[in-house]
Amino acid sequence: MKKILINNVGLLSDLDRLAQQVLAHPMTYSYLPKPNISMAKLKEKMDANDGIMDESNTIDYAGRIFQTHEYIHQRAIPGVSKTFNQPTPCTLKNHLIDYVRRRTDNKQWEMDTWEIQPDKWGWTPWHNGKDKPINFVRFVWNSGTGFTRYVSHDKKAYKYQDSKYSGQKCWNCLVGKLDGRQWLADRNTGIHKRVVIQLALPSKYDKAHEEFIDMIQNGNKTETYDMWDSERANAS
Repeated sequence: MKKILINNVGLLSDLDRLAQQVLAHPMTYSYLPKPNISMAKLKEKMDANDGIMDESNTIDYAGRIFQTHEYIHQRAIPGVSKTFNQPTPCTLKNHLIDYVRRRTDNKQWEMDTWEIQPDKWGWTPWHNGKDKPINFVRFVWNSGTGFTRYVSHDKKAYKYQDSKYSGQKCWNCLVGKLDGRQWLADRNTGIHKRVVIQLALPSKYDKAHEEFIDMIQNGNKTETYDMWDSERANAS
């Protein structure tokens, strides 16, 4: 796994909106179970090697449908309706996934994580992708402190701190592979909530993975959510 900079301004804007959407959504947090991403816990998981991921206290929205706090202003239609603000459903994630699928010519991409970690005690347990081998691109937003731990296939351990980079808007990007031989866990240690957005595809698709990494570092996403939505409506 390695950490890369997000130089694609359009992508960074989409990530910001996705983070804002989940942070604005009403939710109840639990601080239990408390985080345990120690090396002793990793050894226990390695010995079991059953592909089961322990329970944590994160709230994941990857598979949920909800109304965002963004609104479209609808004008009044004389004799039919009054002016009103129409809530916008959380379809931005679908736009982003479709964008990556089209640009890498691979329909296997999915957003498998779109979660909030509570302040101080939020965490992701050790897991290795044994049940679902993937290549991943993991975006982490954190205005406070936190870190990610990763153990490579040759048993080398790495620790990546949530860093602040100029122009990155508190975002970090980690890219790598989980195919049963590597292990990953992370946690939030700061006083602010931490957002994790992960896009992934089956681990055999290395070319599409590298193309997306290049888009992040060198691309310029000019398609906005509204433009894409309009094009889709016209096409249908």
